[in-house]
Amino acid sequence: MSSARPFLAGSDLWSVRSLTDRTDVFGAVPTLDLTMAPEQLSMRWLDILVGEWGDATTLEGGGIVDLAPPDAGPWAVLIQNMETSR
Repeated sequence: MSSARPFLAGSDLWSVRSLTDRTDVFGAVPTLDLTMAPEQLSMRWLDILVGEWGDATTLEGGGIVDLAPPDAGPWAVLIQNMETSR
């Protein structure tokens, strides 16, 4: 007999909703520590809803950068060394 707790969708979903209502987990801008990174990195954003990549931009290593997406909605970001992004 398993001692694992049975999945209770209602209570689990309520817990997640309760957490997201109290914190701004979806609106926060994450940061990335590039203090040990190479001089330049390539960054491209992917619009998940339409499946389209944005143009590559350059990030400078050596500090902390904000990863603010280009627009509202779900986005993913790809960061690579300049040599591997060509």
